[in-house]
Amino acid sequence: MRIYIISQYLNSAGSGEDRLRQLGQGLVERGHEVTLITGVSGSDFELEKKKIGLYRDNGLTMMLLNVPYHGRMKSWQKLLAYVRFGRMVEEQVKNMPGPDLILAVTPPLNTIMPILKLKKDKQVPIVVDVRELWPDAPVQRGTLKNRFLINKARQMEEKAYREADRIIAGGSGIAAAVKENLAEKDKVYTIPDGLEQRELVTSYNTVFKDLIEGLKDS
Repeated sequence: MRIYIISQYLNSAGSGEDRLRQLGQGLVERGHEVTLITGVSGSDFELEKKKIGLYRDNGLTMMLLNVPYHGRMKSWQKLLAYVRFGRMVEEQVKNMPGPDLILAVTPPLNTIMPILKLKKDKQVPIVVDVRELWPDAPVQRGTLKNRFLINKARQMEEKAYREADRIIAGGSGIAAAVKENLAEKDKVYTIPDGLEQRELVTSYNTVFKDLIEGLKDS
């Protein structure tokens, strides 16, 4: 399968949290063609003034989009970074070979919207990987207080979960919260953080195979 993994956040190699790179490389070892599309922040690559960087990492193709992001940004700066990343993803994927599947990682939730548009344009199944509940988490931390933005985020959350072909939750609590207002509860799987690479890859590969085989049978 040709798989695109899309996540605005990427941790550096060797940080102990390098799950997306491990996942991508493990899927490549199992015969898949994988491109990881991510932001440059948190990676160990330097783009300087380049808009996009392409790298090969143990068989994994990495496309880095030069969208700066850090936790010290003000709320409006973060929002602009989310929007810019989403637009760049849509622009790049439009011109790439059509994938068999897209894995879209949230947070941030904002970047899922252009990916759902790509689902429609490319006729490709989408798996949404929820590592943290939005907008619940930023509301609880006190970093999201604007009622209008909270309501918009709730609408995006409902749309993302409703239109996703499969949902992967980062824990049982997240899975329960996602299922609460979802009619198709059986499309939610739980894959926690902290798995060894082999178990991590096996878990995701199982979800992907179930999805593709289910679409063939429908």
